[in-house]
Amino acid sequence: MIDKISRGKQMTNEFLHFEKISRQTWQSLHRKTTPPLTEEELESIKSFNDQI
Repeated sequence: MIDKISRGKQMTNEFLHFEKISRQTWQSLHRKTTPPLTEEELESIKSFNDQI
């Protein structure tokens, strides 16, 4: 029983270390790190009825 409790605390603590960033900063990072996809790549990953 103690083992389950300690594992639960460990899992909870894993999510305590994060940074808050603004929406503007996130958008800036996203634009810099997301490689553009070609038309062929988009076609290969879309599912039935997906609108891209």
